[in-house]
Amino acid sequence: MAAQANWWGTLVDAGENVVHKLQLLSIGVLHLLFSRDQSRAIDNAAFTAALSRVEGKARQKRIIFVRHAESEWNAVFNRGVWWAAILRFFRSVVQEWLMLPTTDSLFIDSPLSHHGIRQAKALFTTVNASGNSDQWLRYLSTPVPNSVIVASNLRRAIDTARIASAARLSKQGEKIRVVSSLQEIGRNIDTLAISNAYALRPRALASVLQGEKQDDELFDLRESHGNKSVMGSGRLRLFSFAEWALQQKEEVLIVFGHSHWLRAFCQEFFPASFYHPAKSQKIANCAVVTFELQENESAEGPRYLIAPQSYQSVVDGAK
Repeated sequence: MAAQANWWGTLVDAGENVVHKLQLLSIGVLHLLFSRDQSRAIDNAAFTAALSRVEGKARQKRIIFVRHAESEWNAVFNRGVWWAAILRFFRSVVQEWLMLPTTDSLFIDSPLSHHGIRQAKALFTTVNASGNSDQWLRYLSTPVPNSVIVASNLRRAIDTARIASAARLSKQGEKIRVVSSLQEIGRNIDTLAISNAYALRPRALASVLQGEKQDDELFDLRESHGNKSVMGSGRLRLFSFAEWALQQKEEVLIVFGHSHWLRAFCQEFFPASFYHPAKSQKIANCAVVTFELQENESAEGPRYLIAPQSYQSVVDGAK
């Protein structure tokens, strides 16, 4: 009877997983067809003009931004279009079909690839080898007072944080704050979160760390508000994150996120007249950059700005 009950429970779980994934795939199709996630309806020139009427700088935060390691989606679609890429695509489609009754997926909320896990481990080595000698990398490895680790609600960012900052996260009280306003900008289904609001699917995360904390000790999910909406705007998430970041008590935020999101953030908050490669180029997997985010008070209300001279590259990224 116990075996029969276990079998029935497994079957019910599989059915729920299938329904959940079909719902996400349906949402993914709607995003592909109708998403406004990449739209930027307001020109940044108006923002820059408003800065000329700034009355005073109210607050500032130091952002240390880490792009996630290579995902399965990156491995399939971003390694060039050759016969090997075609083979990887068809193999991934078969794997995705076989994963349908499980909590995992290669395409939805695409996880780290095997190569991506190696990249994240290499970043861990780089970070810890620097000790406290590097002004910014020490924040990834050590619980420096007045700082906090933050990650997108997508698995590849969360897992990169878990691996690269494992030394820091092993300390008591250290957590990853999962923030849904960091969710990647784009139409593809790899930008959709597989977990629901205020929750994570632990079995869908990479199982690469020994002796890691329990989930409730490792994650702070209060800012994980669920998936982006089909008719939502990535631009609004940029402003939402900027507002949230400036409200935090910590002065330094270590952010594990995504390349399209960061490029859009730089386009939005660098002055329009200021040229910087970050406004047009994506950073590499496991690259680390840092900049100062400012909130300025103006007659029109708070304005957010990346201090142009504060942006610097810390780690070039993985190969």
